[in-house]
Amino acid sequence: MNVPPDRIRLLLEHDASREEIIKAIKQLSVEKKIQVDDPILIYYAGHGSQLTVPPGWEAGGPGRKIQGICPWDCEKGGISAIPDRTLGAFLDLISKNKGNNITVIFDCCHSASGTRVDVPSTDIRGVVLDDELDFNLDLPELPIPVGRNTQIPTRFGVRGLGSHVLVAACKETETAKEEDGRGRFTLALLELLNKEGRLEKLTYSDILKELNPIRNQNPQVEGVHRDRIIFNAKATRHQPFFTVRLNYGEGTYTLDAGSARGIVKGSQFTIYKDQDSFLKSSPWGVLLVEKVVSSTSILRRTEGATKADLENTGIAILSAGGADQVLAIKASYEPTELRPVFLEAIRRMENQRMISLVDENAEIEMQLESGHLRFNILLPAVNACGLYRVYYTAKPTDTADAVARILSAGSCFFWHLRRSHYHPIVDSIKIEFLELTADEDEFDEAGYPVIIASEENLLRDGVIDLYVGSEPKRYGIKITNDSPWDLFPAAFYFDHSNWSIETYYHPGTAGKFEADVPLPKNGGTLTIGYGSGGADSISFLLNADDQNLDVGHLKIFFTTKPADLRGVGQESPFTGAQRGTYRVPPLVLDSWVTVQYPIIQRRAP
Repeated sequence: MNVPPDRIRLLLEHDASREEIIKAIKQLSVEKKIQVDDPILIYYAGHGSQLTVPPGWEAGGPGRKIQGICPWDCEKGGISAIPDRTLGAFLDLISKNKGNNITVIFDCCHSASGTRVDVPSTDIRGVVLDDELDFNLDLPELPIPVGRNTQIPTRFGVRGLGSHVLVAACKETETAKEEDGRGRFTLALLELLNKEGRLEKLTYSDILKELNPIRNQNPQVEGVHRDRIIFNAKATRHQPFFTVRLNYGEGTYTLDAGSARGIVKGSQFTIYKDQDSFLKSSPWGVLLVEKVVSSTSILRRTEGATKADLENTGIAILSAGGADQVLAIKASYEPTELRPVFLEAIRRMENQRMISLVDENAEIEMQLESGHLRFNILLPAVNACGLYRVYYTAKPTDTADAVARILSAGSCFFWHLRRSHYHPIVDSIKIEFLELTADEDEFDEAGYPVIIASEENLLRDGVIDLYVGSEPKRYGIKITNDSPWDLFPAAFYFDHSNWSIETYYHPGTAGKFEADVPLPKNGGTLTIGYGSGGADSISFLLNADDQNLDVGHLKIFFTTKPADLRGVGQESPFTGAQRGTYRVPPLVLDSWVTVQYPIIQRRAP
């Protein structure tokens, strides 16, 4: 990677002591040679272990552990492991000073095991430790950031956080293997990175799609920015890609996304042979969705297609929605009153089957008001909460492309809000929406104020009704899974005032490998905004002095298999829009379910 030697700090054997590891990581936050957004790589190869969760810490239910890495001098003379939250605190500090272009690669165990496997030359990178760890041992060394409103989670502070991306050798309950002193995961990763031309195009998520299989190991990638090109803070791939593969002998193709991801029958996908083809050449062809199940879809070629079958796999990009995805809009104006750019945008979105102009059963009404195109909300569930129009408008100065983006975003907004699926699992899921407070006199082992969740559940009778003052309050979500199925939740906030969809929580990525379970069965818990969930706490604001009420929906998808729902989130399409919310083989069930609740925000008296 052409890194100058003076930019590399290498700690081996006795030099990799607890003190030196912490000193080296701390130095990154103040190193003058590192400019903001320069790529920072922290690589650890060694032993890992699991440690008992401190009293009162939300770590995912009974029996869950936090992880730690074991320095060279670990357990020598009372030297302790370095717990994940200590590492997370320093990573957070580095990101504040140097930007979030930080890659953390750990080739170590996340389980307390020191046994050998069946191959004599193969060892496990884990040790059994006395897990009565003094969780205050790092307190004098750690920063206490002012205003921080979430504790550092397990898994090295990565779930839902934006400070860095973690590439881990295995699941938190697995062991990482080495052969002849070299980690299997490291060898596989280097083989991938050394492929000609891949380093400049590979995203962190792609690693788990292209990495060669590793026996008895399931690598994981976690972090908000896992769709960035690796080691690149600015190059993010925005276009949502799906993978499609030929079903030999059947004349059909399988798409790696289904109804849980929002795919519907009749949707149209443009197909490219690979990512290079998408950037440099014309598409291979077009496929139509014929059948949809929870996690996959079956596609067929359009009638009259003459090209040969696609070899191996390709990438699919949604080019036209199905009938269920169309946003029904009532037009309360005369077409002659509209500016040409408005007409062009509306016509374009109709042709792409994103919107349909109707007289009845509309979800949105478009009106002209002082040259602006205004959007009135016709959903009874939203109107019942007191909101009747979108706060922002399409402006007279907007281009046709800008107006088309607004209509396209509105179509996606209402489609994802509208779609639902019932399964009896939902009766075994408990949702709590809790106010959070920070104890300014007590700090946890990572140096942050202890976060206290109230016992009062603000979700009452299916509604969350809040008062928003000049000092916004902090909130968190606790989910308890009493079902017999492991679940993969994804939580979003739908803001009706600006058509943004904010991602509150999304699980990590495992690609073709087996994923860690964020919400275990039989009593497992996940916290969002505090504890081990990792996302920042939630706050709300009203957009301006003349807005006294806002309404959004908290929607949580639960799937029994990992589902990539990151494409649900979207920024507001309106120029100058502010956010209304911000964050400080046993039987395998293949299903999904959603719950959603309106969140009303009233200006405090």
